[in-house]
Amino acid sequence: MIYNYLYVIQYITTHSKKGDIQKTTMENKKHFDKIRKGFGALSFAYDRTIALGGLAEESTIRKESIESLNLRKGDTVFDICCGTGLNFKLLEKNIGNDGRIIGLDLTPELLNIAASRCDKKDWNNITLVSANLLEFNTDVLADCAVSTASIGMIPEYSQAIDRVMKYLKPEGRFVIVDGKTSAQFPNRAFNHLYYLAAKSAGFDFINRDLVGYIQSKYEIVFYKEYLGGFCYAIAFKRK
Repeated sequence: MIYNYLYVIQYITTHSKKGDIQKTTMENKKHFDKIRKGFGALSFAYDRTIALGGLAEESTIRKESIESLNLRKGDTVFDICCGTGLNFKLLEKNIGNDGRIIGLDLTPELLNIAASRCDKKDWNNITLVSANLLEFNTDVLADCAVSTASIGMIPEYSQAIDRVMKYLKPEGRFVIVDGKTSAQFPNRAFNHLYYLAAKSAGFDFINRDLVGYIQSKYEIVFYKEYLGGFCYAIAFKRK
């Protein structure tokens, strides 16, 4: 069964609350369109490309970041900017058949691959949503949320983080995996090249201080750096 995420879009649009949708500027709409088209064009090589960056389906980064959520059987999880569903296998292992995953992404081509992954694995507890996170509305309150290599692409990253937290239960945890410049020697010598490469893909982790914002507003429960300091996972909850 291929999952019909277009139906989910219609549901969300119907249930959105007046004035609740975060308005985005024309410049940022162009930014999101660029990201959607770029990932759409490279969707056929998405899994291989992201694996080369250390984020394969069962990579240590994915395993430890998801472990930091302390998931239980039957939990509901938001997978924010889920891509092709590379987090699904680890999430399913933790929440079981009675749990639920809601995978949100901007790029239909990636969601088509995610739907095929669900079909092959016979995962019937996953809902796929094609939408911009800043315009996402739902009546669901999840237990936890995960976002892998995506929040750093969003200019309004603080609004994106707050929007996810809005849809978590009071003790719900949100774990983000993203990139950063390295403070480790000798890796820091490559910071400028790494930053330029990341920025060309939509990331701007110099001007988008996710960790600083999270520290100022939420309680951090897990933080660890990977890949020589160029990547990190941070889990947090409400104070």
